[in-house]
Amino acid sequence: MLIEGEQHFKQLFDDHYAQLCSIAFSIVKSHEIAEDIVQNFFLKVWHNRMQIDIVYSFKTYSSKAVYLLSLNQIRQNIRALPLTDMEEFPEIVSPSLDSKIIGAQEKEYMELMNTIEVVISQLPSKSQMIFKMAHYQQMRHAAIAEQLGISVNTVKVQMSRAYKTIRSQISQKDLPYFLVLFAPALF
Repeated sequence: MLIEGEQHFKQLFDDHYAQLCSIAFSIVKSHEIAEDIVQNFFLKVWHNRMQIDIVYSFKTYSSKAVYLLSLNQIRQNIRALPLTDMEEFPEIVSPSLDSKIIGAQEKEYMELMNTIEVVISQLPSKSQMIFKMAHYQQMRHAAIAEQLGISVNTVKVQMSRAYKTIRSQISQKDLPYFLVLFAPALF
């Protein structure tokens, strides 16, 4: 997916800004910093719009990017602490600890995404196709139903079964990340 112009970019911004802010806030714990991270992300997207080729959905791409940018912000904040302030944080015992923590979080995120991909690949072929159309191609239920020649209710049932299967296969601690990445659009 390429960003097709200013109107398309504005629509992506309007559709995803609030959700991306909540992802950033869950990591940095500051509304102002979370908004800065998301705004900087969109600025980079706009400046690099001709080079960006999003394979799946913008939602997945942007969620991962904001997640990683938020982790980088934490890394920068820890490195910026004066030496006297570091005494207040005994858990920070070495300069490389922050990169170890962030590296572990990135690894957990990648493991979650791999687990989700494996579970999706194990869905029945029809459910798998419907799920991918809804999330990777960002198609609405009605459009999926029309394209596949099935009822909208059938699409809803298949999506519900797919969500149930995926939720049963991922751990409780990863469930919030799954919901943020793959929650159905509310608009």
